[in-house]
Parts: sequence; structure tokens; C-alpha cells
Amino acid sequence: MPSKTIPCKITAKIIQEASDRAKTGLVSGDTVIYADSSTPGLQIRVQGKRAFWAVKYGDFTRTIGFVYAAKEPHRLLPSVTEARDLAAEAKKVLDDDPRKFDSFLSLFYNLPKDEKNGHRDPEEARRLARGLITTWTLRQCFEFMIEDRQRPGAEEPVKKGRSGSLQEWDLTLRRPAMQAVLDMPAAILTRGDFDDVRKEMLKIGIEPTNKAMSAVRTCLSYCLKWAPGKSGLDEKNQWWLLLARGGKSNTRDRSPTVDDIVRVLLLAEEYLEKPLPGRTDAKHGIGANVFAALWWLMLTAQRTYAALHLERVKLFPDTSPESPGPGWYLAVWPEDVMKAGKEHVIPIPPRVVKHMLPLIAAAKNSDSIWAFPSSEGNSEKDITVNESSVRLFMRRLAARDTLALDKKGNRKSGFVDFFEVFNIPWWTPHDIRNSIGKELDRAGIPGGSSVILAHKITLPKGSQPDRRRADWLEQFVEDITARAYHDPVRMQLKAKAMLVWTNKILDRYFELKGVNDEFIRERRNGLLATYVASDLHHLQDAIVYARSRYQDDLADARTAVEEDRSTLDEIRKEITSALRITDEMPSRLRIATATLEQSEIGLKALESDHAGSILQLAEQFRDDIGMRFDARAVDLKLEQIYRAAGRELLDENRFQPSRDVADYQNLRRQLVIGEISFEELKSEATRMYGFEHPKVATDQATLRQQLADEFGLDFRSDR
Repeated sequence: MPSKTIPCKITAKIIQEASDRAKTGLVSGDTVIYADSSTPGLQIRVQGKRAFWAVKYGDFTRTIGFVYAAKEPHRLLPSVTEARDLAAEAKKVLDDDPRKFDSFLSLFYNLPKDEKNGHRDPEEARRLARGLITTWTLRQCFEFMIEDRQRPGAEEPVKKGRSGSLQEWDLTLRRPAMQAVLDMPAAILTRGDFDDVRKEMLKIGIEPTNKAMSAVRTCLSYCLKWAPGKSGLDEKNQWWLLLARGGKSNTRDRSPTVDDIVRVLLLAEEYLEKPLPGRTDAKHGIGANVFAALWWLMLTAQRTYAALHLERVKLFPDTSPESPGPGWYLAVWPEDVMKAGKEHVIPIPPRVVKHMLPLIAAAKNSDSIWAFPSSEGNSEKDITVNESSVRLFMRRLAARDTLALDKKGNRKSGFVDFFEVFNIPWWTPHDIRNSIGKELDRAGIPGGSSVILAHKITLPKGSQPDRRRADWLEQFVEDITARAYHDPVRMQLKAKAMLVWTNKILDRYFELKGVNDEFIRERRNGLLATYVASDLHHLQDAIVYARSRYQDDLADARTAVEEDRSTLDEIRKEITSALRITDEMPSRLRIATATLEQSEIGLKALESDHAGSILQLAEQFRDDIGMRFDARAVDLKLEQIYRAAGRELLDENRFQPSRDVADYQNLRRQLVIGEISFEELKSEATRMYGFEHPKVATDQATLRQQLADEFGLDFRSDR
């Protein structure tokens, strides 16, 4: 169903139907169009998880507002009356000057609503738009700058590795607070237009506000320089240079400890195969690609952009005579991804190599040129893991993302802030660079962090014979290695610093992982043995009770079947012999038939699973006598154990007898069906779970003899 058009008169019911379709979501590529019969050209279109108003007029098809969008739409238009009025004025604008359409819409949505009907006045918006100039809007200025600075031969190209400018500009365009000014002509904007923008942005934070205002200054200055005519900007009134910031950001000096870092790594590992608490999208907490990237960032402390823009061929074994030893690798970054604008090389210790290579191999898109490819990349679009992916995972781990918070910023029920649970101060990947400096200072290598944190050969393009590629790789490695070791003292310092830092991370990782796992495993096994021993203590009495109760239940079930069958037969006879069928007779017949079916099902269940029925009754006996160490008691103890280990007890780790003591459950079934005796069960359970039988009471004669032998007592004389 690529496209389906439904002619109709759009009403509130149709709007709700479109909204419901969007909430459910359409398959990618499908479109449902509700064409309004009252206003030619007015439509509601549903695509994906969006439902929006559109005007089809001549050669134009323009969106004029939203009915529903998965993310809160900025231009919500819930009234069909207002939509029809807006569509009528929109057609007039398209007749007059299509270039003013975006400005017309922007003006419309910024008009105050009428106090009586709650609608805006589209005629007023069109009147205001008439007087507007037709130069670029602020949004168009941004789009020009973003495109122009990425074209080949650009005078001012975007410098890679410089704070992610492209991402920051794109984020500015998506900020809800910016929408009020983005579609206004840049030439008529003033500093005052940004007062409300700044006020709304500050609700997010000072730093995002400062970045957004900086992006506006950069954009307009660029457009004044390279497109003054189309932007309409005048060098005599460069008001944007005086645009106020949001304020002074607090100096950031976050330095996560090694334990803080390792706990995040352990949590990431825990959620590689399952969703984080509260998430209903069934996605794993972290994907294999981002998990590998997380480890690489923690171990190398490189800037995120550069660290992830590592080509596979530029991570290779260091076989030079100057190498610190066997098993070492070199990681090489070209100058165009480094902030310092210089090629950067760091030695990678063997232990890190052994840890990282399997993680890199496990990531999806193994055909990529990148060591850390995006799982969404392909041969046509070969991209790295996004530089914000690791930070966004950490936000999900701290339940700081939009899915975890309600509109007031409070955490929703079911979501867990693991940073709070483990008492970890908030930090981001960039803060590792502070931590490594402090750790190396403590280790007596104050210059180590400088050489780690900061020479160009291009791989032949196109299809190349394996031999030629191998020759190139050999030359590449030799050239890089030679230039890396042109300053052997500096490389020795790098190797020493990398060893100190990575050993701290990996030592603590294996220590915490091993201690916690062993602690939980030992305590859990002890609880299982206690559960089995406690069950054994009452098992004989429970089985005796259950067998007796089973016979009674079986007799009751058979009696019930006979009585229900007799009742059904009587109703049948009554109906077949009646002169007149009354309204209630079919109902009585259906009820009696259903009752008999249920009785027969109950009887069949008892007869077909003799052992299971008895064991179920034995469990009831345990509950009736108030046995204290049951499955609920095990879970309570597990809660305490997991908390002591710094873990959360997830549902899948709760006590499940059929899984955790499956062998013992099988022994109980064998006992019930007579395959083994109770003594054999006790002996086998003791062997499996390692607990002792209760001591057998010693008879008086033996006890007297033991005391006589040990203490020399003469019981005959005492008597």
C-alpha cells in the first residue's frame, strides 16, 4: 500500500482516525491521504508516525501543520475549521509569491490566538507576509553554510575533529526554542527576536544556549561574507555579533575514578543482551558496535571524534626493532581528524590488543574501512559509530534521556539511574582525559598524558590486486613506524603511560567482575542448598499428605464429572420432551455443557499428570504449614546478595525451582512415581548440593561407652 487516498469530509472523527493511524505507525514508504471534500486541495497525510495537514495547489504541495507526531510537533493544528481557513490563505500566498510561504507560516504560528475561538488569524499572517522581503530565512542561511562548507574546494571547509561543528549546527536547527525565528527572513531579524529564544533555551542549560547563540553568529557572519545578496544581510548592521550568550558556564572539572569507569563498563556488558529497565522497545541496552567504541574510548582517552575515526589498516602490529615488545600494536590517526592538525600515533599494549580485537570483530558491518563502524552503515554509506553514541548510552544508563523523563523532568516509573544506584558522579567520555592525567601524575609520569592525548600515506583507491594491496600495507606500516619512532624517547613515554593507564582499567575490571560474579555465585549456591535441605525436612510429610489429598481430589473430580453429566442428561431429556421450547432452555443447555467440559478437563489433568498433581499438592502443604524458607525467602535473600555486590536483581535472575534446582525437582518426581526411595533421594541430594544429613541420635549404650573411653568414667560404679 504505497499510497491510499480516502475522499471524505474531514471531521473531528477523521482527525482522530488519522492520529490513531500515526500513533500505530505505517510501514516505511506507505502513505494514507484523507482528501477534504469541503476544501479542494486540503489533505491530512499519514506517513510513518506522523499525521499532518497539507495543501495541494497547482504544482505545489505544502505542509501547513501537524495533527500528530511521535515527537511533539511545533506546529500543532487540531481544528479542521482553522485548517480550512489557513489553507485558503495559503493558496493566496502561493498565487502572490511562493517565496513568502515559509515566512507566512512562521508569522501565522507566532500570532496570538483569539480569546473566543482559540484560533489564529491567517489573513493577518498573509497581510504581514506581503511586506516581507524575499531573501533567505535564518534556516536557509544555516542550510547554505552547512552545504557550502562541505563542498570540495570550499574556502572555509569544516575542520574535522573540531568539536563536531556540523552536529552542533544540525542540533541548533532542531532545537524547539529556535523554531520561532528559523523561518523568518534573516535580514529583518534583530537581537530582540532572540530574547524569548534565549529564555527557553536556558531551561535546558547555559552551555546549550551559548552554543546555539554562537551557531547563529557563525552562520550569519558566513552568509554576509559569501552570500550577502541572497541572505540580504548588511555589513553596516551586524547585530548578531552583539547577540548575548546564555551566561558563563561552570568550569567543568569532572574526573571519574577508575572504579567509576569500570562500573560503567560492567553495566554496559550486563546490558549487551537485554534492554535497560523500563525500556519497552525490546532493544538491547547497548549494541556491539557502541560497546566496542566505549571500551576503546576508556582505554585510549582520545577525543571521541578522532578515537572513532580510526581506519582498520591503521591499527596494526608494531614489529619494528624499537617496539616495546612482542604483541604491541600502533594506532595511527591522520592530521585531518586531530584537533591539533597533526598526525598522531600511540602504542597499544598487548593486553589491550587481546581485549579489543574480539570486540571489534563482534561489531556489525565488518566490511567497513573503519575499526569502529556504525551498525547502520553500508557499502554506499560507510560511517563510523556516531561520536555521541557512547555519551547517549551513558545518559540512558543514568535515565537522563527523554524516554526516561516525563514533561516535568521527573524520572518515570520503572527506569533506573544506575549512576545513582552505584553512587557514581555524572561524567562523560571527554572527562576521561582529566582522569588519565591525574592517574599518570600519581604514577610519577606527569608528561605521560600529554603525549597520549595530543606522520601520511593514502590507501590506493578502487579495486586493487591482493599483492599490490599487501605491498602498500607493508610500505605504509614501515613509513608510519619510522616516523613514529623518530623521537624514541617520546614513544617510550607513550608506551609507559599507556601501560600504566590500561593496566589500571583492566586490572580493576577483572577484579570487580570476578569478585562480584564469584560472590553472587557462591551465595546463590548456598541459598539453593538451603532451599533443598529445608524442602527435604518436610518432604516426606508433604508427600504423604499430597497422596492422600490427591486420592480425595481425584474422587471429588470423578464425582463432579458424573454429577455434571447427569445434570446435562436431565436438561437434554427435559428439552426433547417439552411441548414448547422456552428462551431459557438453550442457555441452561450451554451452561451445563460448559460445566461438564470444565469438570472433564480438571479430571483429565489429575489423571494424566499423577506426579505433577501430587507435587503441586505437596507445595500447598508447605504453604499451609508456614514453611519459612520457601521460594519467596530465597528471592528476599537474593535481593540482599545482589545489592551487596552492587547489582540489581533482575526478574530473570530471581529464583526459579524448575531452572535453579532442576535436578532436585526431577528427584522429587522420581520419588512420587516410585522409582527411588526417600533415603535414595536424600543421599543423591546431599551429593549434589553438599549439605549434611541431620545427625542420627546416638543410643544410650553407645553414648556411655564413648564417655567412658574419653573421660574414663565408670558408669557401673556410679549406678
